[in-house]
Amino acid sequence: MDVTRGLLIKDELNIGLSLIELRILSLLATKVGKIVPHKVIVKQVWGDTGLFDPTTLYMSIYRIRKKIEDDPSSPKCLLTIKGRGYVFYRRVK
Repeated sequence: MDVTRGLLIKDELNIGLSLIELRILSLLATKVGKIVPHKVIVKQVWGDTGLFDPTTLYMSIYRIRKKIEDDPSSPKCLLTIKGRGYVFYRRVK
């Protein structure tokens, strides 16, 4: 991941990330293998807003998976831990 340019490098291809996607992925990448609660992601990425729609987070995760996973419908890198949050595992070839 190239944070300064907002790019993800996958299979030697540069994949653009939105600012929100970059923030989420950067946060998760600092906690590889650990569950990051939904509330922590929301606070770190969007701030302390009381009017946050959780669908925004779910859709952002969906878009990230489309970019990083070989099969987004069966993720191996960015997993949902139901009722708790998300966990990120670095891709190993």
